[in-house]
Amino acid sequence: MTDDRRSQERAEIVGQLWGSLGVVHPVKDIGRGGALLEAGPWPPPLSVQRMRLTVGDETEGSAEVRMCRVEPVTGPDGGQRNLIGLEFLDVPPPLLQEIDELVAAHPPIAAAPAPGEDRRQTRRVAVPGDVRCEMTTWSTVRLVDISRGGALLVSNRPVSNAERAELRVSFDGDPFSSGIEIRRVEADGREGDSGSVRLGVRFRDPDEDSRRALGQFLRRAIV
Repeated sequence: MTDDRRSQERAEIVGQLWGSLGVVHPVKDIGRGGALLEAGPWPPPLSVQRMRLTVGDETEGSAEVRMCRVEPVTGPDGGQRNLIGLEFLDVPPPLLQEIDELVAAHPPIAAAPAPGEDRRQTRRVAVPGDVRCEMTTWSTVRLVDISRGGALLVSNRPVSNAERAELRVSFDGDPFSSGIEIRRVEADGREGDSGSVRLGVRFRDPDEDSRRALGQFLRRAIV
C-alpha cells in the first residue's frame, strides 16, 4: 500500500460524516484498584471517563476510571509523554478476575497495605511483555476526506502521532474499521473549537468487509 494518498482515488466529504477514534494505551502496571499507563495528551487530573480495558487475549469490557495524576515524561522519540495514574471506579467482574489472576502470578511492586486495607485493592504488578493489557479511549472525529489508503480527520481531542489507534465509520450503514497510523497532527484553525486538530492517518490492514465497504463508498462519492 502506497504512503501517498494523493496518488489514489480520494473523496472529499460533502456534508458531515462522523466516526469513532479509539486510541490504545499499553498498561505498565495494574492491580484491582487501578493502573499506570503511558500516553500522549490527556485530560486534566480528577476527570472521570469510561475506557475499554483489555486483559489477556479474550477478556475486555468498559471500565469507569478516574485520572489521579498526570506526570510528564520523555518518550523514546524525545517527545513529551505522560504517565497516567488511574483509579478504577467500576470494572466488570470478569475483568477483575483476570486482574486478580495476573496479580497472583507475579511479584508485587506496590508497598504493603496498611492495617485494615484490602490487599487486593493495593497490590499491583508490572505487566509482563507477553501479556496483553491495554486501555482504549474513544472519541468522535469528523472525516474531511478519505481514500483507500487513509483519511483526513478532525478531532476535538489532542492526539499524538506516537499513539496506536483504530478508526470506526459507518458508510451508509456499512461498517468500516481499521487500525490506523497517525502520520500528521496539526492545529485546525478552520474549526470553531480552537483546540481541535487535523489528523492525517494511514489505514493498516482493514479486513475484507471493511475494504469492500470503503470501495463502495468511494465509487458512489467519486464521479
